[in-house]
Amino acid sequence: AANPDLNSLQASGKGSFSILDIQYNTKYIESEVPVNLAPKLTIYKNQLEVVNDSILEISFQLSEVSSKTATLNLEKNVLLNNRLMKGETKKDSLNLLKESLVYLREKLFNIDAELLKLNRQESKINKITNRLNKRANDLQLLIDNGGAVTNNAPKQINQIIVTAWCDMPCQATISVNYFVYSAGWLPRYELRATNNSNSLALKQYAELYQNTGIDWNDANITLSTGNPNTNNTMPILSPYWLAYLQIKNKYAEITKATKVGTIIAGSTNTTDDAGLTQVYDSRKIPAEAEKLSEAKYTEAYVQMNQNILRTEYVISMKYQIPSDNKKHILLVQSHALDASFDFSAVPKLDRNAFLLAHVTGWEDLNLLDGKALLYLDESYIGQTILQASSEGDTLSMNMGRDQALTVERKLLKDKSKEKLLSTEKIITKSYQITVRNTKGIAINMNLYDQIPLSSDVNSKVVLTDAGNGNLEESTGQITWKINLKPKETKKITFTYTVTYPTNRSLIVQ
Repeated sequence: AANPDLNSLQASGKGSFSILDIQYNTKYIESEVPVNLAPKLTIYKNQLEVVNDSILEISFQLSEVSSKTATLNLEKNVLLNNRLMKGETKKDSLNLLKESLVYLREKLFNIDAELLKLNRQESKINKITNRLNKRANDLQLLIDNGGAVTNNAPKQINQIIVTAWCDMPCQATISVNYFVYSAGWLPRYELRATNNSNSLALKQYAELYQNTGIDWNDANITLSTGNPNTNNTMPILSPYWLAYLQIKNKYAEITKATKVGTIIAGSTNTTDDAGLTQVYDSRKIPAEAEKLSEAKYTEAYVQMNQNILRTEYVISMKYQIPSDNKKHILLVQSHALDASFDFSAVPKLDRNAFLLAHVTGWEDLNLLDGKALLYLDESYIGQTILQASSEGDTLSMNMGRDQALTVERKLLKDKSKEKLLSTEKIITKSYQITVRNTKGIAINMNLYDQIPLSSDVNSKVVLTDAGNGNLEESTGQITWKINLKPKETKKITFTYTVTYPTNRSLIVQ
């Protein structure tokens, strides 16, 4: 394999012998050159002579094009610099100027057309010249190598050398084990929900890839959630100092899963990063195929084993995984999970509501963080991130936005005001959130908004009207739980005040 981790080299075996040493070595051997290449050498020399003649001939064509181009450019400059065309003659008249402009336009048009034609011709000649020069270089290299196709460059061979000792001849088998960085797997999920159902179908796939330089033929695949490439040193707490809080609005989108797994293929452990790919086939199934039984997926051959540090998925099938760095998708496990659904919205940041699925009993599935493809009633609706590392006994998954629910947040100017006292300034902000359900069914929704936080003892924020919402003091977040009937619209109003010294400047939103 290419570039193994030398610290991970291990050897084991069976038989009446002792393993003394294991080491990694890179060997270079000279490429063999066929002996009788005289006929080919003569052919190459004749071809090179013909190619050189073609290069000479096309160079003459290029010179001709360059000469014509220079002549036309000179003629163009003479026309543009002529005193008559510039109107610098003493005998100028309107008719003479008109005739001069007509003549100038016709000549410039003809010259530019010829220059364009020559430019195209020059571009074609340059392409042909490049191809001829490359062919000449290739032929010259073959001639220099005595007619051999190879350039006699040394060939690199990677070796793992195991030193063994035995006191008499014996039969034995030796296995080697090592870790490489150029292979691994990433989890990918499918989440399928249906209307009027309290369940969620979850499928976990493994996107496996390898670029080790060795094709895996009839390989036994084991997928591990462990990652040997992580830091295994426990962190140490440092003193924690209080600091003033700075409020910032931050927008971020997770575009890549952060956890990767390890593949154990035969005697090779691997890990790395990768992207995601999916191909859909929309062709119709022939009528005779509908009578056949359902095909099995990889999950029928997967056994999950857990130890104190990681989970391993042992696949009892032989795999052919070429060293091509392409993704090979394996179904690892699928489950029907009990789920409850509701909608959530943050009208300050987005005017749409999002469908959330809340799943319990997921802890025993040993899931990893990863991208998830979302389906509702067999229709693909987008992607999300499954955050399996979140704490709590309920896993909440974003199933996408619902255009049938609209939310609007606006400042109530008649209730928002500023009041100036002798040493203090009081700003009152009042907002109204309007939620409309255009669906034909009743829904439950969680609404989220916020008030600012103050890190200055001289500034104070007070929520004077929560609109029946619940305030979380530490974050300033307000939460409302509402029920909406079909076609129903509800409005929520909340108000807060900010008090701060008049000698300070403050932006209140």
